[in-house]
Amino acid sequence: MSRFLLTGIANPVGSSLVRQLKAKGHWVLGVDVLPIRGGFGDAASVVSPSDVPGYLWELRGLVATYGIDVLIPTMSAELVVVAEARHDFAPGVRVVIADPAPVRTAHDKYFTMTCLARAGVRVPRFGLPSALGSVHDAMDTLGGPLVVKPRISRDGRGIRLLERTSDAGVRASRIWATLDDTWMVQRFAPGAEYVSPGFRCGQLAGPDDVLVVLEKTVSKATQRGGSSIANRQCSR
Repeated sequence: MSRFLLTGIANPVGSSLVRQLKAKGHWVLGVDVLPIRGGFGDAASVVSPSDVPGYLWELRGLVATYGIDVLIPTMSAELVVVAEARHDFAPGVRVVIADPAPVRTAHDKYFTMTCLARAGVRVPRFGLPSALGSVHDAMDTLGGPLVVKPRISRDGRGIRLLERTSDAGVRASRIWATLDDTWMVQRFAPGAEYVSPGFRCGQLAGPDDVLVVLEKTVSKATQRGGSSIANRQCSR
């Protein structure tokens, strides 16, 4: 049995991992920035947001207090911070996260798209607002309706679908005027969206590595809200 510290347990990913680890007989301390109800592991703690200067010290204190063996971060906002400090916890504590450089690339949607395009992976045409002119110029350049989204994930918040509608693009232009280069723009790609969660057991590829391709789904509530396309298209 190992002793785990798991972040983001109020979210679907975190709560699912708690159940899986408990089913395998492990001891779990769950933490989150939100107040935590019962049923999340063997112990629970509320921590500060990851952009607070003392956040890492809070995690280090919990690791020491509870004798943690393995730390698994699950919240998007903390991944770069934890990756950069992954060797700064108590000796022998394993932090399940990649090196800082690939984490920073994956954390920024524009860097991710650039990396994929350079590697020959087909991606929707994309760019930064400052390089694309007006919203109409951007639609002409990228070849159709646009999806705009924050480069750094906000748990799916802020995503917009911009298209030429019966208002002659007035709404799209109004949204476009609020954007800077902390946002990215891509051509809207219709159809089903897939995600490929992977787990690598070591630094090199091995037989125990797992990669699963899943089709994303959208709740009926989201569909009724009229933003199902943008949510399905862009959430990470």
